[in-house]
Amino acid sequence: MKYSYLVLLIWCQTIMATPTDYSLSDNLVIYSEKLGYSLQYRVLAPLNSADIQAAQIMFVTDGQNYLQDAKFDQLLVSLMQQNNIAPVIAVFVDSRDPDDLTINRRHSQFMCNADYAGFFQQELIPVIEQRFRLQFSERKSMIMGLSFGALNAGCFGVLLPKSFTHLAMQSPASDKHVKILAKVYQQATVSAVKMFITVGTRNDNTRAGRAFHRQVVKQGYDVSYVEVPYGHVWDNWRSTLEQIMRWFAPYATTTKAVENANETY
Repeated sequence: MKYSYLVLLIWCQTIMATPTDYSLSDNLVIYSEKLGYSLQYRVLAPLNSADIQAAQIMFVTDGQNYLQDAKFDQLLVSLMQQNNIAPVIAVFVDSRDPDDLTINRRHSQFMCNADYAGFFQQELIPVIEQRFRLQFSERKSMIMGLSFGALNAGCFGVLLPKSFTHLAMQSPASDKHVKILAKVYQQATVSAVKMFITVGTRNDNTRAGRAFHRQVVKQGYDVSYVEVPYGHVWDNWRSTLEQIMRWFAPYATTTKAVENANETY
């Protein structure tokens, strides 16, 4: 009898400790009236309805590269299952033409394109709201990207400051475009968006990234800033993904503080 009770107790504890499952969808295609063409995206989401209702929402541009080169979905699942971050719904937006993957539209999409921002606000976000039966405006939300995608995240901070509470900008590029973005911010009203900016110290538009960081801090934005000893490569961007996620979606009961590894320069 004691043996049976022990087996039952272990079995119950195992069931209770089973991590929440998550699912990454296949490519989903959406036609954009704003842009005049179709786009595709994939969604990583908890399967548990309670976690869905508690989830923060993040959109990742160049989503196909974050999945292939960073295995970002696997990192997110690991962090969530270990309670290192709160539940998130991650939308990986592909910058390529769904009908011809050799055509990449990122250069036209990411340069403070008001129609691209309109696609998110008026078309993509409502689809996500309907799919998961949630209100986007009632939770934290993040737009993130790297290189030109980081520039796009910065642009969304001006074009859609009420839609996205957090901007994650990994290696914003190029020098010329970052300087243009800095001028855009100089002319815009300071909003409540929070920024996480990462820059590599080896041929990674470092000087322009530092200058932009100094400017937005002076303007009064809430900014976390990290420099890493890499160039404009995936070793750079992979190295800060966990820190970005702990900043955006810290687990509610954790006592761990997000390290803000500001560099002296």
